Amino acid sequence: MGANLSKLSDIEIEKIYYDLRLIALRVAQRILKNRDDAEDVAQTVCMKYLQNIDSIENSQAWVNRTAHNEAIDYAKRRNISYGDMGKIEVIQYNNSIKQEDIIGIEAVDLKEVKELLSPKDFQLYQLALKYNHDSGKIAGKLNKSTSYVYGATHRMKRNLSAAKYRKEGYGGSRKIVDFYMHRKILIFINKLVKKMKENRLASMHNYFRKIDTDKIPQLDIVETFTYNIHLLANGSYDVYIPYENSQGTINFCFLDFKTNQLSEIVITKFYLQPPLKLESEDVTLMDEFRVKRKGLHVQSKKEAKKIFNFLEDKTL
Repeated sequence: MGANLSKLSDIEIEKIYYDLRLIALRVAQRILKNRDDAEDVAQTVCMKYLQNIDSIENSQAWVNRTAHNEAIDYAKRRNISYGDMGKIEVIQYNNSIKQEDIIGIEAVDLKEVKELLSPKDFQLYQLALKYNHDSGKIAGKLNKSTSYVYGATHRMKRNLSAAKYRKEGYGGSRKIVDFYMHRKILIFINKLVKKMKENRLASMHNYFRKIDTDKIPQLDIVETFTYNIHLLANGSYDVYIPYENSQGTINFCFLDFKTNQLSEIVITKFYLQPPLKLESEDVTLMDEFRVKRKGLHVQSKKEAKKIFNFLEDKTL
């Protein structure tokens, strides 16, 4: 059987998430031929893995198979071309894959990059430019493995992109969330689902230290979908999480959080209705939430809007 999520530390969960995310990303990118689409699929696979971790016997085989199926399903829903690797080839591919050269980084003024990145990330950025994104040469300079360079470069690129979006004033998109915060949010969501099912929300006191968990109702959560996020004026974040209950109905929970000096998530508010008005363009229903209704994927924004119509007018 798989690992018991409740017995794992956040660091152990983060390592599992990172290692398996790379497997899912490689499979999805091989099928979809598009990095952004592959990132969406890899995130979905990792969320499902953490939600089912206790019952999974062979993690790599499960991630291979699920990433393969999710990538094809993703392509079909969006009517985009894809290549089917086949079930056997998927397993072989991940056992024999060589690290690819790092995908090119968008040209940005070096002075601006230095302001936006940590010293460690900026060093990696400079090496990527110097060695033309060759992961082997960068690994040699850092005395690290190419696998480390591949992952570190992905994290650096996401951190740079998030910093740029925040600097430019974006406030209502996952694009403002850097790699580490994104991972922390996903880990929180999966712990929330598990503790809700166990009726042990009080055990998440590190997250809810400012909230009386006894006042949070028990939620019937079968599956969660991709979260969305708003940066509020006071520097905290408002997150809304769509989920499906055992009746097949789509519901939401909303929460505000800040980060403390240790960069830990601290929940300050928890809602069952939106705490702010959301404009329809803020909610990219089909692409970000992957909403299911009556067992079918929503095919039109008109139909999707019926599910989300309460978002149009309700505020607290």
